[in-house]
Amino acid sequence: MSDLGFEPREDMLWTRLEAAASQLAIQHQDNESMIEQIAEAKELVEDYIGAYERGRPFWSRDVMASLDRQIDALVQAVDAGDKDAVVTIEDVVGRERSWSLTCPGPPNKDRETYHIRYCVHQHMTHMSPKFPESMMDIETPIGIVYGTKPKPSGWSLAELEAAFRVHQAAWQHSTACGALISILGTSSTSAIRKIVCFGLGRLDDWAKTTHEKLATSVQRAATQHAAALTMVETLTAKQDKDGNTGGHGTLLHAGPRIRRHGKGAAGEARLHCARGPQGLSRGGRAHARV
Repeated sequence: MSDLGFEPREDMLWTRLEAAASQLAIQHQDNESMIEQIAEAKELVEDYIGAYERGRPFWSRDVMASLDRQIDALVQAVDAGDKDAVVTIEDVVGRERSWSLTCPGPPNKDRETYHIRYCVHQHMTHMSPKFPESMMDIETPIGIVYGTKPKPSGWSLAELEAAFRVHQAAWQHSTACGALISILGTSSTSAIRKIVCFGLGRLDDWAKTTHEKLATSVQRAATQHAAALTMVETLTAKQDKDGNTGGHGTLLHAGPRIRRHGKGAAGEARLHCARGPQGLSRGGRAHARV
């Protein structure tokens, strides 16, 4: 424990927040309105840190189920001509935001459709003393953004799998992988039936260029998928050994192209794909967040 009574990691969060808020206060010391906004932003971050430290889920099943119902209703409303209908989400700290499923502004090639954005807790709890301005624009854990419709680049599934396997092998031989296996293998946990992963990344390139560029493009996503598979395999082996049988799975929220690749490249490791928020809000009761 630190002198402030926090664990070192939690102490770090508060220290970073204080540093970012102090820098902003100095920069805007002559702007009373801005000082008030900084105080409000700091209080918001404090709420998110508190929620995370108490173990409150940032993507709760109730919120996911509500989002699913609202999207279904809103699609019907838009089809009926109601262009002003919105989905509304109240997040883990009671912060409420609303979005339309219709792209704002005139149609263009960069805004073809809506996407569900899942924001990791670090964006709300880890402030940057180097870039303190980010504290003034805190995202909600779940939101709606607008962009293009994902399109396959043209690589075959065999080529995509080959690129994935290279990075998977590198991950499996890494120190980080060994440490993760050790932590999961020795931890005392109840049986985990489902691991829900957010933002593992695209296992396909945005355009078909060269195999070298493909390998570079998918490195981060492939490593994160490989780490998720390691979690599944390690927990399955541990829980089967402990007598907690019943199967374990990993769910991904991904596009159709990635679903097909995931099924082909990693299906033997029980890698499954969630089709929208309803896929993430159904199933077993125990969850691990990645």
